[in-house]
Amino acid sequence: MKNRFYISSLFLVILSLAIFWGCEEKQASFPNQYNTGLAKTKGTLEQVTINSLYVGEAKTANIYLPAGYDPNGDKTYPVVYMLHGIFSDEDYWLNTYYLKELADQLIADGKIQPMIMVMPNAKNAMGGSFYTNSIDIDPNRNPTMNPALGFGLYEYYLIQEVIPTVEAQYKIDPEKRAIQGKSMGGYGAMKLALLYPTMFKSIAAHSGPIAFDALLFSEGSNLLTRLAKEQVDSLGKPLPYIDLASAVASPSTHVLTLMSFGLASAFSPHFGTAGTYDSYLLSAGYPIDPSTVYQYMVSSTPVDTAGPGPADDIYPGVDLPFRIAQPGVTADTVTESYTKFLMHDCYTMLATGKAPDQTPLDIESFKKLNLYFDCGIQDDTNPADDGMGLNIIPTNDAFHNLLDQMGITHRYERYTGDHMSDVYYRVEIGLKEHDKVFK
Repeated sequence: MKNRFYISSLFLVILSLAIFWGCEEKQASFPNQYNTGLAKTKGTLEQVTINSLYVGEAKTANIYLPAGYDPNGDKTYPVVYMLHGIFSDEDYWLNTYYLKELADQLIADGKIQPMIMVMPNAKNAMGGSFYTNSIDIDPNRNPTMNPALGFGLYEYYLIQEVIPTVEAQYKIDPEKRAIQGKSMGGYGAMKLALLYPTMFKSIAAHSGPIAFDALLFSEGSNLLTRLAKEQVDSLGKPLPYIDLASAVASPSTHVLTLMSFGLASAFSPHFGTAGTYDSYLLSAGYPIDPSTVYQYMVSSTPVDTAGPGPADDIYPGVDLPFRIAQPGVTADTVTESYTKFLMHDCYTMLATGKAPDQTPLDIESFKKLNLYFDCGIQDDTNPADDGMGLNIIPTNDAFHNLLDQMGITHRYERYTGDHMSDVYYRVEIGLKEHDKVFK
């Protein structure tokens, strides 16, 4: 596949997301025990570039090598794959949570053994892959299940390209492999552990959205109301549809809108002719009820798999799982696309024992993993806490309760903090959890 997406309107989407999340998804830079750089022994950083067949472009991964690493020696090291949050990239852990300084200090103090840490880039053209194989599964639009009709096969990218490439190049013990992530990366770590439990020994997921129904429908959730309130015209009048153009123009006031498009690019991509998009039909003046709109074209440039002529042109887009039920009041879910979301939901996968393609999961192997996850007690529906208000608490509570019901040993913690704050210390706990099983 070729890189098809860095084009006109999509570029503007990514630019707006980068500006917004560069502020919101970055921990405040202030002196702390990790970013002082005072560790007596220090590791090094390298980069690996992977020309990916699965995502159609070259991607860079940052590699942390502990002090004393000898590429010509016999010693092998444990490895932790660190998965970043939405709208971020391979530099997330280094610039946001000072991972190099943290690792240097923990290793120098003997709190964890020397280990290699791998930070891949899994940002797709809409800002967040959710470490998922994005492919339009609609049989009418994609009858051959052509993987080019999607936003990248990021599950396969990590499992079949990043891990084999890195472990062939560095002195890594494949029997001591862990995965850890924050937010979108927390979801990715848990999902990949469910799909590939024999590949990992330990999992750490921080503030991951790992139970979608709890995210939207738990007591007190206001996400659907807030999504509707984000949709207003230039005069402040409520709109009866979700407006991507306004979200791009003002990302700070359209957090949930942009998150919805990022999620949909992973779970419910839509690649079709212009006439398959109700957003296009609405904009072109067709008599369509705005309240029914949920299929959105995200670029006016066709993908390069299209046949000749405008009638055959295929455009990238998404099927949102939401539409406006009452303008300015609330949104509701669209069964067709929300069902696709649930196929990728960690809670649903574990409860049903089925992968997104409905093949059985290896739950017995999953039970053997060292499993740790956490979230802040202010990671709630109030955007005043962290600029987002993503309602992560009930998703982690629900997953914890399901694990208890299934008799699966795990460690779940809440801590004082929101979606962004005090994550430094949770990353340390996650690394110590891995270290326990690496010894």
